[in-house]
Amino acid sequence: MAPNSQAAFLAPDGIMVEPLPSSPSTLTSPFSSPKIDSSSTSQQRLRRRHQQAQQQAREQDEEPVSVCVIGSGPGGMFFCYHMDQKLKEGRDDDAIGHSSSSRTGTMDMMNLRTRKNVNIQCFERASSPGGVWRKADSNDTSSSDAVEMYDNLWTNGSSHNMEFFDYTFDEHFDGAPVHVYLQRKDVLDYMLSRVTRDCPDFFDKYVQFNTEVNHVTFVDAKQKFEVKTIDLLTKAVTVQDFDYCVWAGGANGRQKLPKTTIHRLRSGGYSGPIMHSADSANLEETVRGKRILLVGGSYSAEDLAIQAVKLGVEHVDIVTRSEEANVNWVRNWPGHKITIHRNVQILKGGAPNTVHFEDVWWEWPDRYVGTGTIASTLHNIDAVLFCTGYDSAFQMLDPKLLVKSKQVPLQLPEGWEMSTNDFTKHLGDVKPADQVYYCSGHSPELYHGVVIDNPRMMYFQDLTSSPMMDHDAFAYMFAQLISGDMPLPSKEIMRQQNLKRALKEMNFPNYRIYMDENYNNIIGNVPGLFNYDGAVSDAWSAELSKETPYSIELLADIMQAAEYPFSLGTYDELNEAGKRVALHDTLCSYHRSMKTDKENASDDRSQWTTFRDYDDGHKFQSIYTATKAINLESNWLVM
Repeated sequence: MAPNSQAAFLAPDGIMVEPLPSSPSTLTSPFSSPKIDSSSTSQQRLRRRHQQAQQQAREQDEEPVSVCVIGSGPGGMFFCYHMDQKLKEGRDDDAIGHSSSSRTGTMDMMNLRTRKNVNIQCFERASSPGGVWRKADSNDTSSSDAVEMYDNLWTNGSSHNMEFFDYTFDEHFDGAPVHVYLQRKDVLDYMLSRVTRDCPDFFDKYVQFNTEVNHVTFVDAKQKFEVKTIDLLTKAVTVQDFDYCVWAGGANGRQKLPKTTIHRLRSGGYSGPIMHSADSANLEETVRGKRILLVGGSYSAEDLAIQAVKLGVEHVDIVTRSEEANVNWVRNWPGHKITIHRNVQILKGGAPNTVHFEDVWWEWPDRYVGTGTIASTLHNIDAVLFCTGYDSAFQMLDPKLLVKSKQVPLQLPEGWEMSTNDFTKHLGDVKPADQVYYCSGHSPELYHGVVIDNPRMMYFQDLTSSPMMDHDAFAYMFAQLISGDMPLPSKEIMRQQNLKRALKEMNFPNYRIYMDENYNNIIGNVPGLFNYDGAVSDAWSAELSKETPYSIELLADIMQAAEYPFSLGTYDELNEAGKRVALHDTLCSYHRSMKTDKENASDDRSQWTTFRDYDDGHKFQSIYTATKAINLESNWLVM
């Protein structure tokens, strides 16, 4: 993802799509959540099925193509779903694909004669599917740092950017229009219903729950992945070989807790509760009538802050080191109960419930430096919640399977110059540093998630603020390649595509500051760029508004490369559907920019508003059915 791809707060002139007739407004799903059997007996049955498939293939003198999938969050589920669709097509016509059965891939393993010999095993350490979208389960067997949602979570982005081309909201909610922001339970039910509606035993077929992938390595001599797993119920260890490995462990795989900061708090005498935002299943007990400190300015801090107000918190303090944190974009906090402390970090704790802060500045390329002296202090902090994000769960992978994504040198063409933008009149033509780099997170070693030097290893990635759509595109891409329906381009072409992307990103100020030290050092010369009035400056917002469609162009690019059944346009130009998706992102950002201080100064909680209290639901509509969103029936805080 881009270091900060938050859309700007410009009210867009939206593209218009004729809506379908209005539908009832109740949200009810025609599908009940599937029953998941995660017992040890079920897992043994799945292993036997795997062995039977291998035996059947041997009897037919055919070697099955075996695929290891790590994780049954959205990415893992969607990959298994698209492969299941292909396997059904293969059984129907006993061929690899539609009209593409004559295609050959870049690897012999892609030359399959029939899809029925593709064997997929998805390993999930939790007891149920959904990844971060599943509800916290006190009986879960996975490790304590597993990431789960608290039950009352709502999304921060547009619901219509989470809709599937082959299973629309109209189908799932029986024609009822949806809100712009959805509850966690509705998102999870929507995903599960999609994959199980035509395959009730979907999870029985593909997923081994309560099974942790302990180690994965690629054995050159065998040209196979050797995968070691542990059954968390029986502690049985299994080692198997696979032709492909699809990593779907998620960007939010493990809690990221700054141990040094926690040590500073405790050693200084702070005695209150300290937890990660993912540990907020009992949030009401933690916050009601109390003053809490949220550390970090991410979407989780934004959501937890207003959730806390909803649950009766006395006051919320949010501390963030970044000038571009998500909370800095919000101009509408409810009830004057939330205070943002910018450009500071925790220096030390104090007895019994005191927290001291120091001023910080950002040092290129990716670290913050503190002054070491107390700049401000907060007293009577009852609890500290770290909204400091997550680490991707790569710990099970052999280091040789990992790709470089930070500080990878980029070779610019001779005489390269940045395209003109609104900052050019202030900065002129900024000469690049002697060494510039690919944007962090956009590894040149990956082509649409496929490792260029070992195309049997594949990674899911987040491209946009709507990862559900991202993951479905990646899942389809991987299914196309593994099934043999689509060949992989040559290594040279894949690397050229990555270079093209990097050169385009160098023309965006918000990307270039992370790629080029010279540009980062001079960007502050733009007048008013970092002059805050409680939020990000309008100058920075205006520039970012031009970058909003870029992440959607990245998504359109992988869709086009994968021959995805629905198009958002191309990498160079979005079509009307792609523009609609970008518009939804911009509108959601506009919700955060609206100032209604007069209403939020009221003593009446029913008048307090948040970014979810929008009045423009009619501007959000499905790119598949044109069904429009609806406004909330009452203020979000009292729902």
